Amino acid sequence: MNITAPYRLRRLDNRGARFYYERINGAIKKYIGITSLGQKCVPPGRELITWQLQKDPDGVLLERAAEFGTLMHLCIDAYDNGKPWRDLIPKGYPYVRAIEGSVLAWKKFCLDYDVQVLGSEVMLRYEEGLSKFANTLDKIAYIVEKVKTKVEIDTGVLLKSGKNKGKPKMKTEVQIKEVKHLAIIDLKSNFFDKPSKDFYEAHQFQLWGQAMSLMQTFPQVKAVRMFNWAPRSWRARTSGLENLYTFYEWKDDYAQEFRHKLIEAERKGWMIPYGKVEVFSDFSQETPLEEAYKVLDYDQFVELCEAEEAKEEEATTEPLETIE
Repeated sequence: MNITAPYRLRRLDNRGARFYYERINGAIKKYIGITSLGQKCVPPGRELITWQLQKDPDGVLLERAAEFGTLMHLCIDAYDNGKPWRDLIPKGYPYVRAIEGSVLAWKKFCLDYDVQVLGSEVMLRYEEGLSKFANTLDKIAYIVEKVKTKVEIDTGVLLKSGKNKGKPKMKTEVQIKEVKHLAIIDLKSNFFDKPSKDFYEAHQFQLWGQAMSLMQTFPQVKAVRMFNWAPRSWRARTSGLENLYTFYEWKDDYAQEFRHKLIEAERKGWMIPYGKVEVFSDFSQETPLEEAYKVLDYDQFVELCEAEEAKEEEATTEPLETIE
């Protein structure tokens, strides 16, 4: 792993609406997450809305899917770093086989494409004029693609007849050339166990934002390929170690469409993360009610999280021994 941002972003969640921030001379500068921005700029299609209304009106299934996706990411990151990834799976977790299958699918993908991971969970920002957002790049990696090309080979035999008499006899061969590319790979889970994962414009929007933030942060990167990856179904596998994953590249030029959506977001004020955050304390019978539950704005939430983090660090820091 050797790609790290030259600045420090932090990430917090407000009921699934992810936002990022950084400290600049003590001030808090906030960025909307690209996924949250995409939910505004690329609203879900009618089929998804209908499914949610009919199958998941209270959002429980989507919440479980999000938890599954987080665990899958953690296990794959641990695998990439040579750490015991299975230790991360909670005891009694009902979807163990799907997690194990997802990590196996990632292992197969890494072998198929000779993947060299340069960075995992890399938080980057993009800012130009009124447009600003941040995102987490699941994987920045080199991948090796095997490209087939047809070439004409001299057989060493001369033609004995026809209009090409006396000329070398040629034959066509297919040669495989290995080509190395820099890629952003956005991992998607397959909680609903589809035979293969489908990808939509919202995924393209996310990846395009990730590519722009990568190239702005690292100007030496002039081009990067964008992919979505997801494991295939593990509910009833019968095909051994084949067809374990879906790997999809976004090749279309989305620049103009993406720019139009950013302009719309600027006009409607979507670039600024805002809202209220409910916070419950570790309260007891003696805790005053106003301390047990609070509603904070984003800046107050940041201050609270940093204060609690500092308190945890202080509690775990061993005091220096007194030397007389």
